[in-house]
Amino acid sequence: MVVAQAALRVSGVKAAFTRTQLLNGNSAPGPLFRQAVNSFERGRSGDVFIVLDPFAVPADTDKTTTHGSPWNYDSQVPLIFWGDAFRAGTYAESVQPVDLAATLATALGLDQPSGAEGRPLTRVLRPK
Repeated sequence: MVVAQAALRVSGVKAAFTRTQLLNGNSAPGPLFRQAVNSFERGRSGDVFIVLDPFAVPADTDKTTTHGSPWNYDSQVPLIFWGDAFRAGTYAESVQPVDLAATLATALGLDQPSGAEGRPLTRVLRPK
């Protein structure tokens, strides 16, 4: 907790969550915390998850970049479904990466994967 609190005093840091907060889900609810939880991997992530301010890059030069921040400019990507199981169209609704497995399982007539947290994007599926 001390490291997370210290990180919050650094210019350019928007949020900091501890491993315990992320594992237990005990922090102030909000989109940054949810995105941190979704990005956290128990076996690989560190003890503190730091979210930088929008457009902040942790580097000494202006010739570098990163990816994976929770901000819209860095986290929105097109999702394309193609095949007989899907309706043609453009859909401008917000979805999460965790929705992909649930949608594909539904399209294939399979049970949801064990531990899946996403929701099937039924709007894009053709009725069977």
